[in-house]
Amino acid sequence: MPPPAFAPPAAGALPRIPTPVPSRRAPRCALRGRGRGDAPPPDDDAERQLREQLSAALGKSDARARARPLGHDAAVRLANDAFYDALRRADASAMHTLWLHSDAVSCAVSLAPLVMGWTPVMHLWQQLFVAGAPQRVSVRVLQLQLRRNVAWMLCEQQVLAERAVKPLVGTRIATNVFQRRRGRWLLVHHHASPVVFGAQPAPPTQ
Repeated sequence: MPPPAFAPPAAGALPRIPTPVPSRRAPRCALRGRGRGDAPPPDDDAERQLREQLSAALGKSDARARARPLGHDAAVRLANDAFYDALRRADASAMHTLWLHSDAVSCAVSLAPLVMGWTPVMHLWQQLFVAGAPQRVSVRVLQLQLRRNVAWMLCEQQVLAERAVKPLVGTRIATNVFQRRRGRWLLVHHHASPVVFGAQPAPPTQ
């Protein structure tokens, strides 16, 4: 079929202008300020959840750091401090928990015989605590040695014992031996005796 012939408009009539179809694109003003690569605005809930997760992770890290076990050196020093704290308070019950419950333990202190075994050692501390008031003891650690599950400490003790007859004042050198059992450092030997600083041993005789 041949195409229809073009008919010119009648004389005096205006040409017909087609009606514009509205565009579906967003107006230019709505897109202004947002580039093609810009991210959408952050979601408040997502940001809050991220902050909570970060805080929880930091809290767990701090808790793990606090729960981390002490080194053996620090643990032995704490056990030594607990022993002298019980000595200052004349606390026989605390002494029961600080010593290894074994017949191999021993204790030698001034003005008392050497005792061996857990029961005799506890009996000795009970007698010492009954005989005198709590003691004022200052301690200075001179040496600490560790060998696997055994540790020994050399300490200088400044002692002031308030007694009914006469206060007992003096400097003593103490050796405290600890053994590690089930994660705890327990006393197995304590030996304290007076010492004279600066004194030189006599030369051996020929």
